[in-house]
Amino acid sequence: ARLTELSQEPNPPFIQAGADMGEFLCGLDAFTVTVVATPGQLENSFVSVWQLLQKLKEFGFTGSEFDRAKANYLSYYESLLKEKDKRDSRDLAEEYTRNFLTGESAPGIEKEYEITKEFLKSVKLDSINALAPVYISDSNRDIVIMAPQKDSASLPEASSVNAWIRKVAQLKLEPYRDQVVKESLISGPLTPGKVIEEKKDPVLGLTSLTFSNGLKVVLKPTDFKNDEIRFQAFSPGGSSLYPDSEFESASSAAEIVDNSGVAHFKPTDLQKILSGKQISVAPYISERTEGIRGTTTPKDLETALQLVHLYFTSPRRDSIIFRNIIDQSVTAIANRSSDPNSVFSDTVSAVLGDHSIRRTGPSVEKLRQIDLDQSLSIYKERFADAGDFTFVFDGNFSVDSIRPLLEEYLGSLPSTGKQEEARDLKIHIPTGKIEATAVKGNEPRASVRLVISGDYHYSPENNMQLTALADILQFRVIDRLREKEGGTYSPGVHLTYNKYPANRYAFTISFGCAPENVNKLIADAKDEIRKLKTDGPSQTDITKFSTEEERQYELHLKDNRYWLGWLVARYENGDDPAVILKYPELIKQVNTASVKAAANAYLNEENFIKLLLLPEK
Repeated sequence: ARLTELSQEPNPPFIQAGADMGEFLCGLDAFTVTVVATPGQLENSFVSVWQLLQKLKEFGFTGSEFDRAKANYLSYYESLLKEKDKRDSRDLAEEYTRNFLTGESAPGIEKEYEITKEFLKSVKLDSINALAPVYISDSNRDIVIMAPQKDSASLPEASSVNAWIRKVAQLKLEPYRDQVVKESLISGPLTPGKVIEEKKDPVLGLTSLTFSNGLKVVLKPTDFKNDEIRFQAFSPGGSSLYPDSEFESASSAAEIVDNSGVAHFKPTDLQKILSGKQISVAPYISERTEGIRGTTTPKDLETALQLVHLYFTSPRRDSIIFRNIIDQSVTAIANRSSDPNSVFSDTVSAVLGDHSIRRTGPSVEKLRQIDLDQSLSIYKERFADAGDFTFVFDGNFSVDSIRPLLEEYLGSLPSTGKQEEARDLKIHIPTGKIEATAVKGNEPRASVRLVISGDYHYSPENNMQLTALADILQFRVIDRLREKEGGTYSPGVHLTYNKYPANRYAFTISFGCAPENVNKLIADAKDEIRKLKTDGPSQTDITKFSTEEERQYELHLKDNRYWLGWLVARYENGDDPAVILKYPELIKQVNTASVKAAANAYLNEENFIKLLLLPEK
């Protein structure tokens, strides 16, 4: 927390920093501090963090810091306890594995919670502070400096680093002063809105509410988790409504606001206010929508909704944090042109985006185009009218319990009655046969992307056939390229399809391999495509797809995250969410003939893009 606070000061002494205490190797603990230095300021970055460590060693933590840490720790265990009968099998398996391999006790979460409560009562601030001199010691200490090869001549000798350490030792340090924040997020009374329309969908278990300000809420109470509530809000528009000249400011606006805090609360203030609470709330602006995503617990829902209200009404302007974000981003991409994976990623994005300025990779020039006031103005414009927003909530709540909170914090949001639609930017994967090669790096490894795309008719039936075709092509590519040829470890087939702004689909076959095997493996992948078009899939392929899809369907029906994503996507597209109930029937419609027909319809090699990353030698 102290490092985070330091990073938000004017001209922060480092790009980022973190600390961790834990197992380093079997039976050996380590206290590890990592610093990403500001370019050209390695000494300043090092000294600032070393000074913080020495201050901790000399004065320790404050009582208020200690209380927040305990509250967060206990809150985490309380959440685990509430989910004791809904834990994932994976979590249990991992705990049993640790019990066997390292002797970690596994008494069950109820006993762990009791032990934790008792331990927290007995742990005192003095005992925590006594650990600092033990772990922050001069013995068994290693300092590792990593840098690009081009900076090797300017890296310090060990004697220089030790001189920095001695310089800090000579300083007269002052104790850290914790600025305690005890204010409520929202101090004044709000004017709640009223529900003017209510609809029930007993089949899907949905309740839809329309408020007097025009805002709509869809509620799906579930018992999948005991201590989880998820929500997402969306509104049409997004960055598509702004010209290319404002694109960088528009697409960065939500991130800037999210990192700047709300009202008069800095991000560090919010961390203190939210101590002991399980809350994650963040605004976003995508190309076609803007909105807010969040997760919380029934206990902390009201606080989460207060945050939502403030993200709508009181985004905070912080020029210092903004400048730090830009400077950190500039530093992060400084060596991007030297990184083969980044160069290839930018190449892929540019070609598939038809070289639109909105699809080309990041650059220092683009970052410098982001204007704080323009970003803030765009953000406020996007969130000024709550009347065209739809919120979807699912998780452990009742309609009656959540309704008063929604009336107060969502029903009170401002609205203008303005209706907007996202703009079709006419950006899509270009047609025809296209090849592009990026040459970067010396490692003897190549990366391949093969993309087939086109127009189609968006419908549940066609979407299922596309999904089946992609999965079966994945089976075939893995079997041919990895199992039989042994030419790659992780070939994959990725499918995307959209209803808006246009009915479009795209298959992407991707794999890494030795450079000398590129042409051979591409030919193998194409051969599997041709076999699907001429012979169709085997019955084994169909059975494997159907079995896996049915199993995933069963799991999805009991997953809050999946339901939230499903409902948001359906309402954004204007689709019927009840289609999910027809899923088993749609799966049954997949057969050898239907997949063969889909292969001939959609695996059109006339729209074939080949993208390669090859080493320089």
